[in-house]
Amino acid sequence: LKQVRLISVGRLIALKGFKYAIDSVKILIDEGLDIQFTIIGQGPLYDSLNERIKKLNLQNHIRLLGKKSQVEIKSILDNSHLYLMSSIADKNGRSEAQGVVTAEAQAMGLPVVAFKSGGVPFTIKDGVTGFLVEEKNSLVYARAIKEVISDENRYHKMRSAAIDFAVNEFSNEAMMERFVGLYNS
Repeated sequence: LKQVRLISVGRLIALKGFKYAIDSVKILIDEGLDIQFTIIGQGPLYDSLNERIKKLNLQNHIRLLGKKSQVEIKSILDNSHLYLMSSIADKNGRSEAQGVVTAEAQAMGLPVVAFKSGGVPFTIKDGVTGFLVEEKNSLVYARAIKEVISDENRYHKMRSAAIDFAVNEFSNEAMMERFVGLYNS
């Protein structure tokens, strides 16, 4: 992949860990990779994340797009290579309950790089549909991103596996089957 397009969607709050994703992108750009990272969402950290992007001189590589419609989000996902799920446990110990967005991203063929936080690990097959890494470790996060994108063959296998996993685990039919199974056991 020549230019790598990364995407994240979520409220701009501490729990989403966007600053760690931004720091990871800085590491990859410093290593000479051509990265474009799009963050969709609004929230109280918009200004501080924008300042971080400027401070790290990443204005040409990272875009904070604010709120977008579902149609716009789908279009951007369609044109992305990899989904970054940088959610962490916040200072109050709260973390993502599930991370439905990772299932949506995988259904669209995007491998996911995520922190092992909250319920997110249950939505990714580590090493198959993406990677799960130590929370808040931007260097290891950057390494995982690089691992997905550096081998085109592996990347395409992960894309296919992500779609299969999302369909088999998170489709309405699969969810209903498990739900019904709870009551018939």
